Amino acid sequence: MSTAYDVVVLGAGIAGLTAARALADAGKRVLVLEAASRVGGRIWTVPGLIGALPSELGAEFVHGSPEPTLRLAREAEVELLPLVERHVKKDGAVFRDLSDPWQTFGSVLDRLQPEEEDTNAQAFLEQNVAEPETRELVRQLVEGFEAAPLADVSIRSLFSDAQSLKSDHSQLRLRGGYGALVEFCLTKLIAAGVEVRLQSAVTHIKWQIQGPVDLSVAGSASEIRARACVVTAPLPVLQDPERLRFEPAVHAWSAPLSQLGMGPAARVMLQFPRDFALRAAPRDAFIHQPTSLFETFWAIENEMFVQWTAWAGGPKAQELARESTEQRKHLALASLASLLGEPEATLAAALVCPIQHHDFSNDPHIGGAYSFCRPGGTSAARALSAPVGGVLFLAGEATNDDYPGTVAGAIESGTRAAQQVLAILG
Repeated sequence: MSTAYDVVVLGAGIAGLTAARALADAGKRVLVLEAASRVGGRIWTVPGLIGALPSELGAEFVHGSPEPTLRLAREAEVELLPLVERHVKKDGAVFRDLSDPWQTFGSVLDRLQPEEEDTNAQAFLEQNVAEPETRELVRQLVEGFEAAPLADVSIRSLFSDAQSLKSDHSQLRLRGGYGALVEFCLTKLIAAGVEVRLQSAVTHIKWQIQGPVDLSVAGSASEIRARACVVTAPLPVLQDPERLRFEPAVHAWSAPLSQLGMGPAARVMLQFPRDFALRAAPRDAFIHQPTSLFETFWAIENEMFVQWTAWAGGPKAQELARESTEQRKHLALASLASLLGEPEATLAAALVCPIQHHDFSNDPHIGGAYSFCRPGGTSAARALSAPVGGVLFLAGEATNDDYPGTVAGAIESGTRAAQQVLAILG
């Protein structure tokens, strides 16, 4: 069998698109294989009806000022919109402002001693935080923002996040949504003559230390051969040999993969006329409702419409993942009705478009929202970013140390993987 391609990129999320683009720009023959029926992975922007707001089924925010995302947005000429960082909690019928949660989060994590063993966040809180309100705030941030169970997430990884958040916890949105970056990258790939095959789930990768690599695609009798392969499959796929088998097994990945987990999240978007329940709740804040399954809400609006997002992460998202899609939508509608002080039927009648939601936790091609680090695994991303021989290269947000769990990390990992490939292939 002849080598048809220089590089096969497995996955057409933003990491795979970034890697494929850099390789094509360097003159390499590149093929992109994507298991799903669309590109973008955990970025999925659904355009609104005429005048309506787009819905982000996946990634929405730009956290801080990550250069990989800012650079791509500049190149794609996509405007970044700053958010007001305000947090409130409903107290009876009144919404009261909360003090800066990130400063509290950072102060708690500052209690971690340099010589202290890396344990899970729950054990750390039990040993170091006596105040119930502070414990609850940290729980909400870890499970809601990190999408990680307290009993499973590394306290040292949270400490690293807390340091960066204390210095810059600003947030931005992209005008029109993250999908604009995906479309920009895809357009560039098509212009470069790169083939992107959808509904092409790779099930088996046979490789040799210096190449070539042969890939089997579900439903196809023939293999695809390349000199190298960039794998950007989500963490749950990499962790399950029944879904993606390497021959021989890649032993260098076994330990670091076991030290990472995929955090669950559930988000549901509901859109109404702009004047609907206009003064019922603040629209310039993150509203925290810890007694609700959907315990965080926020709104965006334009001249005509307002879109509310109901969000849950961690164990509450795991609980929601056991419900049907329609039940999750119903629970989000009921939770928002309670927040706004309106009957659920009134909200249902006021909807201007179908409720938007995608179940990433049960999506067979993805399996969750974004990665988190388990105790003892703070070096896992670095280990996974190392090439295996001259043939296998991993990319994706779980393999990035600088911007873990984010779109920026995925972009940066795709760039890094492409550079590694080019350094070997020349």
